[in-house]
Amino acid sequence: MHRIAAQTITVLLIVLLGMTPGLSDRHSSSCERSGEEAVPQAGSGDDAVAVTESTEHDEAERDRDEMERECANGALIEFTLPMEDDEVVQGVETTLHWQYEGPIEKVRLYFYYDRTPLGGESRDSYGRIIYGQMLPNEGQLRWEIPWMDTDAFRLRIAGYDANEEMLAEDEIRVHFRPTELKELPANAIAVIRERQRLYYYEDHRIQLMYIVSTGAPRSPTPRMAPGTHGPPGEMGRVFGKQRRAYSRAFGVEMPYWLQITSSGSHGIHATMPQDYRDLGRPASAGCVRLHLQDARTLFEMVEVGTPVYVF
Repeated sequence: MHRIAAQTITVLLIVLLGMTPGLSDRHSSSCERSGEEAVPQAGSGDDAVAVTESTEHDEAERDRDEMERECANGALIEFTLPMEDDEVVQGVETTLHWQYEGPIEKVRLYFYYDRTPLGGESRDSYGRIIYGQMLPNEGQLRWEIPWMDTDAFRLRIAGYDANEEMLAEDEIRVHFRPTELKELPANAIAVIRERQRLYYYEDHRIQLMYIVSTGAPRSPTPRMAPGTHGPPGEMGRVFGKQRRAYSRAFGVEMPYWLQITSSGSHGIHATMPQDYRDLGRPASAGCVRLHLQDARTLFEMVEVGTPVYVF
């Protein structure tokens, strides 16, 4: 609380009095950096930022020239809130703060990340310009955190002069937490049916995030939390685990089985390769299905007794 208040006062002094206190050491050697402004790859929506192989080269050339100008005019910019490795929560309106030096009159802020991988294979990247345009430099900006298909993203700010030439930039890593998971304990498994995503938390941070297939509409995976009860019996924790399990009811193997109901009616397990196409949509008989590689990694990390939440 005191740190946030101090940073807010610093930003207000900069804006109101024109003060330019020294920036942190991570900008002291900005003239030695290449100055590439890493622009995210294409995502959906009108504000999505698209990059092709040729435009990446053009961006790099342009940014090198602009960073040379930064060194000449002494312009610098730096986030003060959030800070590197802070966490933000989906749906919460957050005020971004930054401090700056030099004739920076406009800013452009954007975020980007790699989407959740599948079976250890990367998918694509996504990025958006916040509010879709360049904005007046006011030292702060309110932003409602959207849902992101990642556990951490890159937040970037670029500062421009009156002629919209880039003078300085800064980038930090920020951790992301979906709104459903804001009250999770330190260690837990959580599944969000609406997103078809599974999260494994350890020490209050997402350690694993996977694409899953939960129960189809005719056989939905039951919502649960530790200590809840329903037709499957007690629910909401890992009751047991088996490297190789078999369903007599459906006649299928269920590798890396994590039992999440006391009766054994529901679990988290690997699906067969022919069913990988169903990952990302509800299609199972009630269990939570994973890619084989993802299920193996989760199985090795999770202990019996781990709390389980299904939202």
